[in-house]
Amino acid sequence: MVMTVLIVGGGKVGSYLASLLLAEGYRVKVIEVEREEIPRLQQDLPAEVVVSGNGTDPNVLEAAGIRVVER
Repeated sequence: MVMTVLIVGGGKVGSYLASLLLAEGYRVKVIEVEREEIPRLQQDLPAEVVVSGNGTDPNVLEAAGIRVVER
């Protein structure tokens, strides 16, 4: 079973962590709120890894592949 890791924020630390995890075989998604950072992330990481939006928005989180369970 492949573990999925969700990283909120694609700055230096987030993008570096994503690249390390991808190299180890993890499934990774990086959520980035700053639209001007998206092209850089898509250049540094596979395009399907990058999700544009706010990491506190349930719709963005679901688009990134997590399921929000309401109680």
